Amino acid sequence: MSLTRNNQHFQTLACTNTGGAVICWQDQRSGGKEDIYAQRITLDGHWGYPNPIIRSIRDVPGDQGGYVNIAWDASQYDPLGTITNYTIWRALNINEASFLIEHGVNLLPSVGELDYLSQKPIIRMELQGNTKHYWELIEYQDAYYIDSYSKVVPTTFDSTAICWEQHHFQIIAHTEEPLTFWVSPPDSGHSVDNLAPATPLGLAAEQSYMPEGLNLSWDPNGESDLEEYAIYRGVSGDLIPNPGNLVASTTNTLYLDTEWRWDSGYCYKVSALDIHGNESGFALIRNEDVTGTDTPKAPEASYLTQNYPNPFNPLTRIEFGLSAPAHVSLRVYNAVGRLVRVLVDEPRPAARYEEVWDGRDAAGRQVASGMYFYRLDAGIFTDTRKMILLR
Repeated sequence: MSLTRNNQHFQTLACTNTGGAVICWQDQRSGGKEDIYAQRITLDGHWGYPNPIIRSIRDVPGDQGGYVNIAWDASQYDPLGTITNYTIWRALNINEASFLIEHGVNLLPSVGELDYLSQKPIIRMELQGNTKHYWELIEYQDAYYIDSYSKVVPTTFDSTAICWEQHHFQIIAHTEEPLTFWVSPPDSGHSVDNLAPATPLGLAAEQSYMPEGLNLSWDPNGESDLEEYAIYRGVSGDLIPNPGNLVASTTNTLYLDTEWRWDSGYCYKVSALDIHGNESGFALIRNEDVTGTDTPKAPEASYLTQNYPNPFNPLTRIEFGLSAPAHVSLRVYNAVGRLVRVLVDEPRPAARYEEVWDGRDAAGRQVASGMYFYRLDAGIFTDTRKMILLR
């Protein structure tokens, strides 16, 4: 603050809600004209507004989500060399804070007792009126005597069209004196998953005779945030996928369309979707690409093959053949002999067959990793084999 001697009148002091004060006065330094000047003084005697100010919190573009970029204006003391570093804090709700405290994380008594060498989570509580706010330390930033900074920091979830909840952040400017620091006002932002899964590969279509229809299959995607696959059906390769021609959504890489016939002229597009609704490109297969046009011949003897792949996750194929018509029972049991799933229980003509088990029980729940047995009963033929599910 700079004053011109003998030109100040009607000085007034007003307290602020942060414990500091604002000094106001009339001033004739501009040549007889009365102007009003003001100067803020903090509770600890510093002039102006030394707190850092968050200017923006933006999603990091082109990523799988989980991060935002925080930009902030430095403390006015940073270019003077007073600031040593900044800490970035992310707000916790009461349940998150309680969970950390219950699992041995101690509340920081005060910002002045921050241990920069600690590898454990660091949380602090801020009391505003009668409301408690909890914050978790997530990043450090050294001071470089400049006017502004930005830092990419993690989030705990991504916003979607269904949930647009945001994260709240604070920046604290620190000095060499642990008890001298300045806290920014909080601000909020959200992260978004911007990347769609890869287009499914290996899309194939094979005629099915029992049951009748078309078996679609494709290679599984490798994305960790994969949600499901969407299957669209039309009568030409230039079909535009939309909810009106969506015929199925599935977590498997197999789908049987029982409405398919040779004269239908159907073509299909398959896409992958992640948990945030991002949809991949579309794999296309046309009616002329269908295989399996020859009627399968019945085997000379009934058989049950080893499942493939084995071990497997999330699904496996079981092939068997009937040399004569029979009532077929194909069942999956766990290691203690308890029935897990009935895959087939119906009469079938003599032919070769393939069934798929998706690692789920009769209620549709995923079963645990371990050893399982599958048993085929077809007339007088009986066989049992073991398989291993690894999640």
